[in-house]
Amino acid sequence: MKKIQLLMALGIVVCMGLNGCSIATTKSNNSTASSSSQSENNSTASLSTQDNSEFQNVISENSSKFQQLSFKDPDTGATLEYDLYVPKDYDASKTYPLLMFIPDETSIGKTAEELVQQYYGANIWVTDEDQSKHESFVLVPAFSERPVNDNWSASNQMGAAVKLINELKQQYSIDNNRIYSTGQGMGCMTSMYLSSKCSDLFAAYFFVSSDWDVSVLKALENDKFFYVTAEGDTKASGGQEEVMNMFDDEGIGYTYETWSAKESLEAQNKDVQDMIAQGTNANMIRFQKGSVMEPGDSEMGNNDVADDYAYRLSSIRDWLFEQSK
Repeated sequence: MKKIQLLMALGIVVCMGLNGCSIATTKSNNSTASSSSQSENNSTASLSTQDNSEFQNVISENSSKFQQLSFKDPDTGATLEYDLYVPKDYDASKTYPLLMFIPDETSIGKTAEELVQQYYGANIWVTDEDQSKHESFVLVPAFSERPVNDNWSASNQMGAAVKLINELKQQYSIDNNRIYSTGQGMGCMTSMYLSSKCSDLFAAYFFVSSDWDVSVLKALENDKFFYVTAEGDTKASGGQEEVMNMFDDEGIGYTYETWSAKESLEAQNKDVQDMIAQGTNANMIRFQKGSVMEPGDSEMGNNDVADDYAYRLSSIRDWLFEQSK
């Protein structure tokens, strides 16, 4: 069914950070990057979520918990709309982690309110159950253009998102050692870009359903992350394979498992816990081909719900909040 692959132990963790960011911005480019996963080229990315009552119930019960706000970059003048969840019983005398969720390319041009009404991956973190385990801020940027471009650079809004995190740290009591980035599709690409360009910012990452230029992902060798793809998404799973090959060449330890997304949630979470118990910083999961498909889906849309199946794994969500710089 599955097999854990454990290689050599990982080295010392190097985390990404605000002051160390080196983001090369370019002129706005709304085209689809050639490295995007299949989901980036699919206009039905949200349909499977809407057709699955489990995922849709999480959205309908939690999307109203977010505030819709905007941030103006003082250097470029670029405005970034965003959703922000503030812990229910926020106490400025305590410190809280912050998680940034970045959605896929179908989010471009949508309002901040529309994003939290569409993405399960934005809402699962603010459920009463998750917040009872790890109170946290949740940030969802609403990009009006692609934050990362097909020439492996970033738009002004990418820089604005990093500055927004710094602004929120000034405004709220946020734990500088517990800031996390996660995203699906384009959001995964963006999180990977940040991992390659910044230092001392994020404590850990949760990459879902995409890839990035492996030649600039050397920093991943020292980062803490889970990287989840679907076998039918050949772009994302191919990028995941490249990262594993890079780790093999460098003698970097990681865990790798593949299983059906249709296994019971209890069994999948146990599989994740077994991976975590191996003690490596890097962890890879690949859902077996077709297992993320809903009735009526075609193979063309195989990867569309891989995102939601990844985010429903509470053992990964819990692991993320246990990480610190």
